[in-house]
Amino acid sequence: MNVKTVNFLTQLKNASLINKESIKGELNSFLLKVLKVLYKDGIILSFKVAIKPKFFNNTSEVFVHVRYMNQKPIFNNLKIVSSSSYKKIVSLKNICKLVTKNKYFLFSTNKGLLSMTECKRYHVGGVLLFSC
Repeated sequence: MNVKTVNFLTQLKNASLINKESIKGELNSFLLKVLKVLYKDGIILSFKVAIKPKFFNNTSEVFVHVRYMNQKPIFNNLKIVSSSSYKKIVSLKNICKLVTKNKYFLFSTNKGLLSMTECKRYHVGGVLLFSC
């Protein structure tokens, strides 16, 4: 994962800890893929991409609405496992052994970004990006 994505996920964790409703940050292509998976799995409520005009350096912003379950944040125990210098590769056999009680794992596989249940469904392993 690149530094901007890690910073945004940390910002999302900090916002959920102080019960903030939404956050904004700078968008990149990998972050957009991560947000699509998190939205599909119900980890975040919604996100909106705002593209700035050319005279603002063609940067895009993203607005994310944080999800709470029973007034408790989902991202309160976010742990970034893999970075650009260290990659934690997990096989399918080890994915099946993971304890998943109220945990969410995101993997980067050859089929794209997948959650743990999708990895089991497609019978693939991959790089563990983060857990929460």
